Amino acid sequence: MGDLFVKSKGVISFGEVIMDRIISPNSQSFMKVGGATANVAIRLARKSVPTFYMTKIGTDEHSQYAKQQLEDEGINMSGTITSVNKKLCIVSIVQEDGEREFQSYENDTPHIWLEADELNESIYQKTHISYFGSGTLFHDIAKKTSLKALELAKKYQHFIVMDANIRLKRWKNESDCRKTINSFLKEADLIKMTEEELLFLCKAKDYRTALQQLSSWSNQWILITRGRLGATLLHKEKSITVEAPTVDVVDTTGAGDAFLSSILHDIYYHGIPSNELEWKHVLLRANTEGAHAVSIFGAY
Repeated sequence: MGDLFVKSKGVISFGEVIMDRIISPNSQSFMKVGGATANVAIRLARKSVPTFYMTKIGTDEHSQYAKQQLEDEGINMSGTITSVNKKLCIVSIVQEDGEREFQSYENDTPHIWLEADELNESIYQKTHISYFGSGTLFHDIAKKTSLKALELAKKYQHFIVMDANIRLKRWKNESDCRKTINSFLKEADLIKMTEEELLFLCKAKDYRTALQQLSSWSNQWILITRGRLGATLLHKEKSITVEAPTVDVVDTTGAGDAFLSSILHDIYYHGIPSNELEWKHVLLRANTEGAHAVSIFGAY
Protein backbone atom coordinates (compact mmCIF):
# COMPACT_ATOMS: atom_id res chain seq x y z
CA MET A 1 0.00 0.00 0.00
CA GLY A 2 0.92 3.67 -0.04
CA ASP A 3 2.76 5.62 2.64
CA LEU A 4 1.79 4.38 6.09
CA PHE A 5 0.26 6.70 8.63
CA VAL A 6 1.70 6.98 12.13
CA LYS A 7 -0.17 4.20 13.91
CA SER A 8 0.15 5.85 17.31
CA LYS A 9 -2.33 8.45 16.11
CA GLY A 10 -6.06 7.92 15.79
CA VAL A 11 -9.28 9.01 14.11
CA ILE A 12 -11.66 11.84 14.97
CA SER A 13 -15.36 11.25 14.37
CA PHE A 14 -17.14 14.59 14.53
CA GLY A 15 -20.91 14.96 14.47
CA GLU A 16 -24.15 14.33 16.33
CA VAL A 17 -25.31 11.46 18.50
CA ILE A 18 -28.89 10.55 17.70
CA MET A 19 -31.33 8.27 19.44
CA ASP A 20 -32.94 6.00 16.85
CA ARG A 21 -36.51 4.93 17.51
CA ILE A 22 -36.74 1.79 15.38
CA ILE A 23 -40.29 0.84 14.41
CA SER A 24 -40.61 -2.70 13.06
CA PRO A 25 -43.27 -3.90 10.57
CA ASN A 26 -45.35 -5.24 13.47
CA SER A 27 -45.31 -1.73 15.04
CA GLN A 28 -43.00 -2.70 17.89
CA SER A 29 -40.36 -0.09 18.66
CA PHE A 30 -37.13 0.29 20.62
CA MET A 31 -34.52 3.00 21.18
CA LYS A 32 -30.89 2.71 20.14
CA VAL A 33 -27.87 5.01 19.98
CA GLY A 34 -27.38 6.04 16.37
CA GLY A 35 -26.29 8.66 13.89
CA ALA A 36 -23.72 7.95 11.19
CA THR A 37 -20.74 9.43 13.02
CA ALA A 38 -21.55 7.48 16.19
CA ASN A 39 -22.06 4.26 14.21
CA VAL A 40 -18.71 4.66 12.46
CA ALA A 41 -16.95 5.52 15.71
CA ILE A 42 -18.33 2.37 17.35
CA ARG A 43 -17.26 0.16 14.46
CA LEU A 44 -13.77 1.69 14.36
CA ALA A 45 -13.28 1.22 18.09
CA ARG A 46 -14.33 -2.42 17.75
CA LYS A 47 -11.59 -2.77 15.14
CA SER A 48 -9.01 -1.48 17.66
CA VAL A 49 -8.63 1.90 15.92
CA PRO A 50 -8.04 4.69 18.50
CA THR A 51 -11.20 6.76 18.05
CA PHE A 52 -12.11 10.18 19.45
CA TYR A 53 -15.71 11.38 19.28
CA MET A 54 -16.50 15.12 19.19
CA THR A 55 -20.06 16.24 19.87
CA LYS A 56 -22.30 17.97 22.41
CA ILE A 57 -24.65 16.02 24.66
CA GLY A 58 -26.90 16.74 27.64
CA THR A 59 -27.32 15.46 31.16
CA ASP A 60 -30.67 13.74 30.56
CA GLU A 61 -31.20 10.00 30.50
CA HIS A 62 -30.77 9.58 26.74
CA SER A 63 -27.56 11.62 26.65
CA GLN A 64 -25.93 9.82 29.53
CA TYR A 65 -26.96 6.43 28.15
CA ALA A 66 -25.40 7.33 24.79
CA LYS A 67 -22.19 8.60 26.40
CA GLN A 68 -21.87 5.49 28.53
CA GLN A 69 -22.40 3.19 25.55
CA LEU A 70 -19.79 5.02 23.48
CA GLU A 71 -17.30 4.90 26.36
CA ASP A 72 -18.03 1.21 26.89
CA GLU A 73 -17.06 0.65 23.26
CA GLY A 74 -13.64 2.15 24.02
CA ILE A 75 -14.24 5.51 22.33
CA ASN A 76 -12.38 8.51 23.76
CA MET A 77 -15.03 11.11 24.70
CA SER A 78 -12.63 13.85 25.89
CA GLY A 79 -13.71 16.00 22.94
CA THR A 80 -17.37 15.81 23.91
CA ILE A 81 -18.95 18.80 25.65
CA THR A 82 -21.84 18.46 28.10
CA SER A 83 -24.61 21.04 28.34
CA VAL A 84 -27.40 20.80 30.91
CA ASN A 85 -29.85 22.15 28.33
CA LYS A 86 -28.97 19.86 25.44
CA LYS A 87 -31.36 17.09 24.42
CA LEU A 88 -30.48 14.45 21.85
CA CYS A 89 -32.42 14.40 18.61
CA ILE A 90 -34.75 11.41 18.29
CA VAL A 91 -35.35 10.04 14.80
CA SER A 92 -38.18 7.62 14.05
CA ILE A 93 -37.14 4.97 11.54
CA VAL A 94 -39.79 2.74 10.02
CA GLN A 95 -38.61 -0.65 8.75
CA GLU A 96 -40.52 -2.31 5.89
CA ASP A 97 -39.20 -5.28 3.89
CA GLY A 98 -35.62 -4.51 4.95
CA GLU A 99 -35.79 -0.91 3.76
CA ARG A 100 -35.90 2.10 6.08
CA GLU A 101 -37.74 5.39 6.04
CA PHE A 102 -36.70 8.32 8.20
CA GLN A 103 -40.19 9.29 9.25
CA SER A 104 -39.59 12.20 11.66
CA TYR A 105 -36.96 14.12 13.62
CA GLU A 106 -37.72 15.33 17.14
CA ASN A 107 -35.24 17.92 18.40
CA ASP A 108 -36.14 19.78 21.60
CA THR A 109 -32.93 21.87 21.53
CA PRO A 110 -32.47 22.84 17.87
CA HIS A 111 -30.04 25.69 18.62
CA ILE A 112 -27.63 23.88 20.93
CA TRP A 113 -24.63 22.44 19.08
CA LEU A 114 -20.93 22.02 19.64
CA GLU A 115 -19.45 25.50 19.08
CA ALA A 116 -16.25 26.35 17.23
CA ASP A 117 -14.43 27.52 20.37
CA GLU A 118 -15.34 24.24 22.11
CA LEU A 119 -13.31 22.11 19.71
CA ASN A 120 -10.39 20.51 21.55
CA GLU A 121 -7.37 21.35 19.39
CA SER A 122 -5.08 19.01 21.33
CA ILE A 123 -7.03 16.03 19.97
CA TYR A 124 -6.13 17.08 16.43
CA GLN A 125 -2.48 16.82 17.42
CA LYS A 126 -3.07 13.22 18.55
CA THR A 127 -4.86 12.10 15.39
CA HIS A 128 -4.35 11.99 11.64
CA ILE A 129 -7.75 11.18 10.15
CA SER A 130 -10.85 13.40 10.48
CA TYR A 131 -14.26 12.00 9.57
CA PHE A 132 -17.56 13.88 9.47
CA GLY A 133 -20.85 14.01 7.57
CA SER A 134 -23.51 16.51 6.57
CA GLY A 135 -25.80 15.56 9.46
CA THR A 136 -25.60 18.93 11.25
CA LEU A 137 -24.73 21.28 8.38
CA PHE A 138 -28.33 22.49 8.08
CA HIS A 139 -27.77 24.65 11.19
CA ASP A 140 -25.58 27.79 11.12
CA ILE A 141 -23.83 27.14 14.45
CA ALA A 142 -22.98 23.57 13.52
CA LYS A 143 -21.87 24.71 10.07
CA LYS A 144 -19.42 27.23 11.60
CA THR A 145 -18.07 24.56 13.92
CA SER A 146 -17.62 22.21 10.98
CA LEU A 147 -15.63 24.89 9.12
CA LYS A 148 -13.39 25.31 12.18
CA ALA A 149 -12.98 21.54 12.42
CA LEU A 150 -11.86 21.48 8.78
CA GLU A 151 -9.41 24.30 9.50
CA LEU A 152 -7.87 22.35 12.39
CA ALA A 153 -7.77 19.15 10.39
CA LYS A 154 -5.83 20.89 7.63
CA LYS A 155 -3.54 22.61 10.13
CA TYR A 156 -2.46 19.22 11.46
CA GLN A 157 -2.37 17.63 7.99
CA HIS A 158 -5.20 15.20 8.54
CA PHE A 159 -6.63 12.94 5.89
CA ILE A 160 -10.17 14.33 5.68
CA VAL A 161 -13.10 12.00 5.03
CA MET A 162 -16.72 13.07 4.49
CA ASP A 163 -19.92 11.09 4.06
CA ALA A 164 -22.63 13.00 2.15
CA ASN A 165 -25.26 11.30 4.35
CA ILE A 166 -28.17 13.48 3.15
CA ARG A 167 -31.31 13.73 5.28
CA LEU A 168 -33.52 16.20 3.41
CA LYS A 169 -36.15 16.40 6.14
CA ARG A 170 -33.68 18.37 8.27
CA TRP A 171 -33.07 21.06 5.63
CA LYS A 172 -35.14 24.13 4.72
CA ASN A 173 -34.99 23.30 1.04
CA GLU A 174 -33.16 21.18 -1.52
CA SER A 175 -31.15 24.09 -2.91
CA ASP A 176 -29.53 24.99 0.43
CA CYS A 177 -28.85 21.34 1.11
CA ARG A 178 -27.16 20.75 -2.24
CA LYS A 179 -25.09 23.96 -2.16
CA THR A 180 -23.86 23.48 1.41
CA ILE A 181 -22.97 19.81 1.13
CA ASN A 182 -21.17 20.26 -2.20
CA SER A 183 -19.06 23.08 -0.71
CA PHE A 184 -17.92 20.81 2.14
CA LEU A 185 -17.39 17.75 -0.02
CA LYS A 186 -14.87 19.63 -2.12
CA GLU A 187 -12.75 20.19 1.01
CA ALA A 188 -12.42 16.47 1.77
CA ASP A 189 -9.73 14.07 0.56
CA LEU A 190 -12.09 11.10 0.43
CA ILE A 191 -15.84 11.30 -0.17
CA LYS A 192 -18.47 8.63 0.30
CA MET A 193 -21.98 8.93 -1.13
CA THR A 194 -24.79 6.71 -2.33
CA GLU A 195 -25.88 6.65 -5.96
CA GLU A 196 -29.07 8.49 -4.96
CA GLU A 197 -27.03 11.19 -3.22
CA LEU A 198 -24.79 11.50 -6.27
CA LEU A 199 -27.79 12.14 -8.53
CA PHE A 200 -29.20 14.68 -6.07
CA LEU A 201 -25.95 16.60 -5.61
CA CYS A 202 -25.28 16.73 -9.36
CA LYS A 203 -28.93 17.43 -10.27
CA ALA A 204 -28.63 14.58 -12.72
CA LYS A 205 -31.28 12.17 -13.97
CA ASP A 206 -28.97 9.22 -14.59
CA TYR A 207 -25.78 7.74 -13.18
CA ARG A 208 -23.60 8.27 -16.26
CA THR A 209 -24.45 11.97 -16.50
CA ALA A 210 -23.69 12.46 -12.82
CA LEU A 211 -20.29 10.79 -13.15
CA GLN A 212 -19.34 13.20 -15.94
CA GLN A 213 -19.95 16.12 -13.58
CA LEU A 214 -17.40 14.80 -11.09
CA SER A 215 -14.44 15.49 -13.36
CA SER A 216 -13.70 18.74 -11.49
CA TRP A 217 -13.17 16.69 -8.30
CA SER A 218 -10.52 14.52 -9.93
CA ASN A 219 -7.91 14.93 -7.17
CA GLN A 220 -10.20 13.36 -4.58
CA TRP A 221 -11.05 9.75 -3.89
CA ILE A 222 -14.79 9.39 -4.45
CA LEU A 223 -16.63 6.30 -3.22
CA ILE A 224 -20.11 5.63 -4.56
CA THR A 225 -22.17 2.86 -3.01
CA ARG A 226 -24.87 1.31 -5.19
CA GLY A 227 -26.53 -1.30 -2.99
CA ARG A 228 -26.78 -4.65 -4.75
CA LEU A 229 -24.62 -3.27 -7.60
CA GLY A 230 -21.62 -2.88 -5.29
CA ALA A 231 -19.35 0.15 -5.03
CA THR A 232 -17.28 2.30 -7.34
CA LEU A 233 -14.12 4.30 -6.63
CA LEU A 234 -13.30 7.32 -8.78
CA HIS A 235 -9.90 9.01 -8.70
CA LYS A 236 -8.44 11.18 -11.43
CA GLU A 237 -8.86 9.18 -14.66
CA LYS A 238 -9.48 5.85 -12.94
CA SER A 239 -12.66 4.04 -12.05
CA ILE A 240 -12.78 0.79 -10.06
CA THR A 241 -15.98 -1.15 -9.42
CA VAL A 242 -16.39 -4.12 -7.09
CA GLU A 243 -19.60 -6.14 -6.93
CA ALA A 244 -21.49 -6.64 -3.68
CA PRO A 245 -22.07 -10.08 -2.17
CA THR A 246 -25.60 -11.45 -2.56
CA VAL A 247 -27.45 -11.50 0.77
CA ASP A 248 -31.00 -11.49 2.07
CA VAL A 249 -31.70 -7.91 3.18
CA VAL A 250 -33.08 -7.67 6.71
CA ASP A 251 -32.29 -4.05 7.63
CA THR A 252 -30.36 -1.44 5.62
CA THR A 253 -29.71 0.80 8.65
CA GLY A 254 -25.98 1.38 9.07
CA ALA A 255 -24.88 -0.41 5.89
CA GLY A 256 -23.05 2.67 4.61
CA ASP A 257 -21.46 3.19 8.03
CA ALA A 258 -20.21 -0.40 8.02
CA PHE A 259 -18.79 0.13 4.52
CA LEU A 260 -17.03 3.36 5.44
CA SER A 261 -15.64 2.12 8.75
CA SER A 262 -13.99 -0.74 6.88
CA ILE A 263 -12.40 1.72 4.45
CA LEU A 264 -11.17 3.92 7.33
CA HIS A 265 -9.78 0.90 9.18
CA ASP A 266 -7.72 -0.14 6.17
CA ILE A 267 -6.46 3.39 5.56
CA TYR A 268 -5.59 3.79 9.25
CA TYR A 269 -3.50 0.62 9.37
CA HIS A 270 -2.11 0.49 5.84
CA GLY A 271 -2.36 3.95 4.28
CA ILE A 272 -3.97 4.85 0.95
CA PRO A 273 -3.95 1.94 -1.52
CA SER A 274 -1.35 2.63 -4.19
CA ASN A 275 -2.75 0.61 -7.07
CA GLU A 276 -5.94 -0.86 -8.52
CA LEU A 277 -5.47 -4.34 -7.05
CA GLU A 278 -5.03 -2.96 -3.52
CA TRP A 279 -8.11 -0.78 -3.89
CA LYS A 280 -10.13 -3.79 -5.10
CA HIS A 281 -9.18 -5.70 -1.96
CA VAL A 282 -10.16 -2.72 0.22
CA LEU A 283 -13.48 -2.28 -1.58
CA LEU A 284 -14.21 -6.00 -1.42
CA ARG A 285 -13.76 -6.00 2.36
CA ALA A 286 -15.93 -2.90 2.69
CA ASN A 287 -18.67 -4.39 0.49
CA THR A 288 -18.57 -7.58 2.55
CA GLU A 289 -19.03 -5.62 5.79
CA GLY A 290 -21.85 -3.59 4.27
CA ALA A 291 -23.55 -6.79 3.09
CA HIS A 292 -23.23 -8.34 6.53
CA ALA A 293 -24.77 -5.19 8.05
CA VAL A 294 -27.91 -5.46 5.91
CA SER A 295 -28.29 -9.17 6.72
CA ILE A 296 -28.85 -8.49 10.44
CA PHE A 297 -31.12 -6.15 12.38
CA GLY A 298 -29.51 -2.94 13.67
CA ALA A 299 -26.69 -0.61 12.65
CA TYR A 300 -23.85 -2.38 14.51
